[in-house]
Amino acid sequence: MEILNDINIVLQIITNICILCITIYTTFLQLGSASIRGLFVQYKRQQFLGEYFILQLYNTSLSSISIREVYLIFNNEKKLLIKKYDVPLLVESRRSFQIEMDPVSNCLIDYKVLLNENYLVFIKLVDGNSICTFSTSGLKGRIKFWGQNYKFLKNLKRNPRNVIDRLDSIEWYKICYGDVILRDIVNFILLIKSEGSVQTVFITKSGSMSERYFSDGKWERGIGTGTYQEIKERLTEAFKAEFKEEVLEFELYKVEDVCNFQISNPLGYNLNYEVLKKWLENNV
Repeated sequence: MEILNDINIVLQIITNICILCITIYTTFLQLGSASIRGLFVQYKRQQFLGEYFILQLYNTSLSSISIREVYLIFNNEKKLLIKKYDVPLLVESRRSFQIEMDPVSNCLIDYKVLLNENYLVFIKLVDGNSICTFSTSGLKGRIKFWGQNYKFLKNLKRNPRNVIDRLDSIEWYKICYGDVILRDIVNFILLIKSEGSVQTVFITKSGSMSERYFSDGKWERGIGTGTYQEIKERLTEAFKAEFKEEVLEFELYKVEDVCNFQISNPLGYNLNYEVLKKWLENNV
C-alpha cells in the first residue's frame, strides 16, 4: 500500500508540473508573444505586367493580431514597404496568411538576389510589433543572424518608427493603365476592335506582343522595333493581310499618352510623363 501511495504522490507531482508548464506556455503565447513566423517570401515577375513580392506568414500566438504595416529589410540598410493598411488587417490565432505587395513597374530583381541571403520582415502591429528573420541556412542561420545583428534588432523592436525612418527606401514607380500596372518595358498599347469587343495588347520596347494574331507565324517573336509611325504601318499591313474579309479596327497608343504615373516619393500620384522622366533621372 505504501508503494501505491508513493506512486500516486509522484504521479500527482508530475501532473501538477505538466499543468503548470502548459499554463505558463499558454499564458506566454496569449499575453507575452505577438509572434509571427515567416514561412517564405516569393518574388513574382511577369513579362508585361508589374512585379512584386508575396509573403507567407503564420500567427503563432493564441490571440488575434491586427497588422498595420509590413516591410522587407535588406542588410539593415534598405526597406521596402510591402503593405500599409488604412484599416488594420485582422489575423486569427494560429493561422497562416499571405500578404501581397502592390505591383510596381521598375525592376526589383536586384532585391530578389538578396533573398538568397539573411534578411528580415518587420511587421508593425496595432499593439506592438514582430520581426521575422529568414536564412538559407535554416534555424542555425537565423540564430547566427540574431547574434550578429542583435543591437539593430533590439532597437528595431523597441523603437521601430525611429529605426524604420532611418533606413533608405527602395524607390518605386508605377505605370498605370486603368487598374493594370505595366512593366517599364512596355512601349505601346494596341486596342483591337472586332465584333463589338475590344482586346488590349501590350507591345514592349523590343517589339514583343502580349497576344499573337497572325496565323502564318509572322512576328511570332514580336513586331520588331521602330518609331510609333513605323509600328503602326507594320500593323496596318499585317491586319489587312490576315483579316481580308473581316471588318477590324485598331488603335495604337504610346504608353505616355494613355497611362497615369505614380512614384514613391512625396511628389504624389497621377503625374505626367515629363515629371516621371525627371524623377527617374535622379532616383533610379
